[in-house]
Amino acid sequence: MNDERPSNPWRVLTITPAEPNYLPPLRVGDYQITAGPLWQDSDIGPAGRTIKTPGDQFDVRGLISSLKDARPHFVVVVLTSFKTVVPRGLHRFDCPKVLLIGDTHHGPTPLQSLHSYVDQEEFDFILCANTPHHAHWVPTANSAGVGWWPSPDVRHYSQPFISAEGRNVQPVFVGQVGRWHPRRLEAITRLRRSGVDARQIIVPSSIASRLYARSLVSLNLTLNGDTNARIFEVLSAGGCLVTDRLEAQGGLRSLFTEGEHFLGYDDDDELVSQVKWALSHPREAVEIARRGIEAYVAKHLPEIRVRQFWDHVNGRSDELIRLLDYEPRVAHAIKAGPVPRSALIERMRVYEWLQEQVRVRSGVRVLYFGGVDPVTVADSADLSRLHRAFAGFPDQAPQAWEKLRVLGVADQVHAVDLDAVLEEKWDLVVAGFDDLSNLDVMNRIIRLEHGHIAVVNDGQPISGARLAFLAQLGWVADRDVPWLYTRRTEPTASVPVAPEVVTNTLQVRPVEMGLVDAETRDSADDSTDADGVPPVVRAHQIVAEFDWGSVNVHLPASMNGLVSTGWVGSLVQGTPVDGAGRPIPSFTHSATEFVETHLRSAWRVHVWGDPSVAPWWAGRVNAVRVVTETQGPELTYGPNVTIARIPVGRDYSGSVGIDGPFDVAVLGGEDLDGCAKATLGHVRDTGLVIVENSDRQACAVAIEIFAALGWRRIDFWGLLPGYLFRGCTTVLFKDERYLNPSTTPDAHESSFGPSFAQLTGQ
Repeated sequence: MNDERPSNPWRVLTITPAEPNYLPPLRVGDYQITAGPLWQDSDIGPAGRTIKTPGDQFDVRGLISSLKDARPHFVVVVLTSFKTVVPRGLHRFDCPKVLLIGDTHHGPTPLQSLHSYVDQEEFDFILCANTPHHAHWVPTANSAGVGWWPSPDVRHYSQPFISAEGRNVQPVFVGQVGRWHPRRLEAITRLRRSGVDARQIIVPSSIASRLYARSLVSLNLTLNGDTNARIFEVLSAGGCLVTDRLEAQGGLRSLFTEGEHFLGYDDDDELVSQVKWALSHPREAVEIARRGIEAYVAKHLPEIRVRQFWDHVNGRSDELIRLLDYEPRVAHAIKAGPVPRSALIERMRVYEWLQEQVRVRSGVRVLYFGGVDPVTVADSADLSRLHRAFAGFPDQAPQAWEKLRVLGVADQVHAVDLDAVLEEKWDLVVAGFDDLSNLDVMNRIIRLEHGHIAVVNDGQPISGARLAFLAQLGWVADRDVPWLYTRRTEPTASVPVAPEVVTNTLQVRPVEMGLVDAETRDSADDSTDADGVPPVVRAHQIVAEFDWGSVNVHLPASMNGLVSTGWVGSLVQGTPVDGAGRPIPSFTHSATEFVETHLRSAWRVHVWGDPSVAPWWAGRVNAVRVVTETQGPELTYGPNVTIARIPVGRDYSGSVGIDGPFDVAVLGGEDLDGCAKATLGHVRDTGLVIVENSDRQACAVAIEIFAALGWRRIDFWGLLPGYLFRGCTTVLFKDERYLNPSTTPDAHESSFGPSFAQLTGQ
């Protein structure tokens, strides 16, 4: 082993999660202080000392106190996605501080955690170790420059260079194949099934070096696109490196040349092919190994790393910064400057989700619609084994493709026609805010069957109207990842109708019965057609059978008010429902819109009528009481709902006391004047009285009773949910505030979803 101790007077403190016996930090000073939760308190004389620190987050005041007079001249903090050691209060060190970014290529939110840490602690220098493909995230989060210090913790063990005849033909892989490395196990299993007896083992780096030197083939299976230490360890020992082929942003190609210094592969089949080639061409494989170790010794020895560090922090050289010249995204990020936190987090979470997907499996596919900023598209270019597509050809979106070229990723993104997106399955579809008002895009989103959707808006909140729009298209927030939307079985606009499942074309198929209620049947012509179907029922069936999908090809279902409001669904199900199939009052839609705008969460509601409406009220007010003649199963509608059932034929309005005071009273049934009289004195003057189907003569007396007592009224005319008929719902009130709404129509939120103008952002 070479003596790596430098000759300089600087005391360097390194705070690290590393283990003492596995990739300990490179000693860059004559007096090295190594601190971390896996180290023990120990004084090693003139060479320095080691200090045990708490795990996770800890304040550095205790560490500073333990240093006494041996205060460091430089502090290096090694941060990984595991956050096993996170020192806080670094400003208490009165010396330059260096952040060395470790493993950010796996875990749930590694980049967000990094950004948060950088935002809270101040560093004079920031360096990437094994993940230079994440360097472009640093200038967007912090004004500090960024450099690449490739695998500084690799030790060089001088090994004799062995000829092909003296090497073991059994390929060797030194490393873990645990839960973080599912693809490694798959690759090794694939090799063994192909007849290649690959060896997997975990040994200290000194022994690993001997194995690499004595093996004809030394395997590297990166965890997730990282230019990892094993690449340098194999080359350092004179092994023939066979490693997965990283994207250009990974940096491997900027340091070594495939075919000259190593062999690369894209998938397990090519891995088998490359290993078998090396085993059958031993002399050529050993020549690749010879050129590999020569390249390593020339530019990557530990003493070279030490010199690079001191040249960097003392301002003598910008070599570590120039090592990132191969990466246009870094230059763009530096030019763009710090990005607002919300916009950065939005980009990071999309990237991190994709990063975790490609870590565990192959064949992941992502589609970006034209409204997505090319910078967001470029973020994923460094993920190996990811298929990236952009919905638009260069001649259709020349500015976007020019920006992709500037970012150096244009040749890594596939152009796809809008019509062709439906021919493939996507794990993730990324849409821009403006895409949600693009009819061509929406007509594709509604027909997508798989995967997830992410909506990006440069970090700005997505309006409730747009999210409701997605829900109506059948995409709802994912249970585990709320900012992602996942496909339900059907768009909400196509109401599920038993016993058939409505297709994705949104063609509504009627049930045989239940299209109109008994009252409507009785009032209609009793004659039937040849199939024995009453004419009113037949009329409803004709409308319900209409091919709504033929409309929605040109107009997304969420913009088709007949479908999105639930009017068609109510017709099909025979009961008032909204676009998601949930019960709503049998008021005209305009009356429902008016009433729900004025409801208060502390209110109590009394309903004479159908208990099926109870859930709608229960989700908006404090308590609901329903008096009904309806006979049926005793259903539970929620803890704030009381149902009083009256036997048919009993005095409907007088059998049950109204038990006020109430803030809202809904008058229904045949005994409207009786309900009105029973309600008097029990509804607060600040409340509402609602009369269903108020265009009936039976309602006139009830309305006049309240009018005589000074109650004002508004008659809401329009189509009734579930019918082809027009009707009227009357709302009575005394308080003039109902005539002076506090919000303008553009801010209105409705049970029936957003309006056309709200959907399109007008």
